[in-house]
Amino acid sequence: MQKHIPLTANWVVENVPVDIWRTIFDILITQLRAPDPDSDPTQAALILTHVCSSWRTIASNTPELWTDVDVCIVSEEEKGSSPGTDQPSLNLHTLCLVLRNARHVPLTMKLQSEPPLVPSQCDLKLIQCFLEEMHRAKDLTVDLGILDRLQLLDKSLFDDITAKAQPAPQLTKLSLRVADNVVPFPPILSTSWSPAPFLRSLLLNGAAGVVLDDVLGLKTSQFPFHQLTTLEIDTNVSTEAFFSLLSTTPSLQSGIFKKIEGEAPAEDSTATPICLPFLQVLQMGGDCWETEECPPLTDLLPFIKAPQLTTLKLQKDRRISVDAFETFIQNSSCELKHLHMDIEESHQVEKIECLKLLPCLESFDISTLSKSQRDRRDANYVREVLTTAMTEWDGAKREFVICPKLKKIKLDYGALANTDTTIFSDMVEARWERSGRSNEFEVEIERMGVLLIDKNGKSPNCDSETMRLLQLQESGLNLKHDLEFIWGAVILQ
Repeated sequence: MQKHIPLTANWVVENVPVDIWRTIFDILITQLRAPDPDSDPTQAALILTHVCSSWRTIASNTPELWTDVDVCIVSEEEKGSSPGTDQPSLNLHTLCLVLRNARHVPLTMKLQSEPPLVPSQCDLKLIQCFLEEMHRAKDLTVDLGILDRLQLLDKSLFDDITAKAQPAPQLTKLSLRVADNVVPFPPILSTSWSPAPFLRSLLLNGAAGVVLDDVLGLKTSQFPFHQLTTLEIDTNVSTEAFFSLLSTTPSLQSGIFKKIEGEAPAEDSTATPICLPFLQVLQMGGDCWETEECPPLTDLLPFIKAPQLTTLKLQKDRRISVDAFETFIQNSSCELKHLHMDIEESHQVEKIECLKLLPCLESFDISTLSKSQRDRRDANYVREVLTTAMTEWDGAKREFVICPKLKKIKLDYGALANTDTTIFSDMVEARWERSGRSNEFEVEIERMGVLLIDKNGKSPNCDSETMRLLQLQESGLNLKHDLEFIWGAVILQ
């Protein structure tokens, strides 16, 4: 009779093939990155090396686990803070370990400081190590203020690192935090893109904002604007810098500009529109309350020609010009499919006239990014004039007069002028019915608030629009909302 020998406690660790462990480790790191791009996979990889000698050997010989190099310069107070507070993700010893274990795999590298501060003497070796290995990056983030302060702190070291700088031939994405007075861009950085044949994405941010001098500085540094397909300015950008950037990026497919400041070109300007033949997504932001700083965004559109544009987002704008919008659509001859109109002072008739120009529109978003409460006199409210126009039916063509291909409507609930009526839900029902009650027709509503439901399952304080929309959802309407239900509430009449 054969005896059953019990397995030892570490049998699995010793007998599972190395490739299986590598796959498991890779899944772990991937799952860490997915929910939070700012998570620290390197710390997870380090933990794996402390479980046992076998795991340490496997993890240390799996370069894909060590591709995140995140150096964050913090103040002396934070360095000495108690465990549990934010610490710099890498010290010099760990940085050298990560770079060694990564072998020749392209890296995601970040050099930043929170908040912006002057590096201390003990940070210099860490920064030096990062900069000397920067040529290995495929995704690179650099705080230009750190380079500027390093030059002031130790110019000899800065010049030595600059002399050793190498191009980053595998670089595909570059993110720069712009700082004051860092023009032209330091050679220690510009060498990274000289050449960088696969560079396609540029992100600029920073409290200083982006002005024309910053763009000219990049041009002087021979930045390959002509290669870019993605451009994001996640800070204020002047109108001069905005148009200069567009004029130098002929291959652009996606352009995102958080807040455009300055003056629009004169209406009688004879300037030829900037042609962006591959642009598909254009997102422009302003500030509906700072009327002296930000131009009406539609006033900028006539100076752009984008025949392939499918998505246009105008966010936190303050006024709409139908003539300017029409000029843009005519110049571009594009088939716009997705439109976000977050415009504070846009009247219903103006919206209707714009929508009439968009027969191919599939999604219409009129949600607002402004956190302030709407004024009840606000022109941006959805009123009966708009909802009635959107239900007008052309019997001869057997389609809606406005946006016949519309499949999705999105808004914040506060945009409805009067929720004691059902003008919005009636329009939704009409378009849904004409679609054959298709599940492809979708309504998304944000900031619906809270619905109190008593112990009898009734909500006497529910307004008419909410009640009708929930009834339509019960009938099969594809409705997405954030309404919070509180059951068993005591409702005072």
